[in-house]
Amino acid sequence: ESPSQGPREDGHGASQTFIQEYRFPEGIPQEWITAYRGALHAVEQIKVEKDSLREEEYYKKLEKALLQAARINQKIQAAASP
Repeated sequence: ESPSQGPREDGHGASQTFIQEYRFPEGIPQEWITAYRGALHAVEQIKVEKDSLREEEYYKKLEKALLQAARINQKIQAAASP
């Protein structure tokens, strides 16, 4: 549908998709960056699977992934601080 015909519905996938740019301080090991991105991806995957998981299992998995991402981020931030 063209813009002149009004708003277009792009679907659920489009509403959940965006471009995220990550900037990491110089000198941060690539393995930390990869681990952090992987942890964030795991969080997003768990959110996608929410409807197929029991509530308790969903929150347990989500908490584990969020804590992993937070720990890696903390490590990156500590290494970047003078």
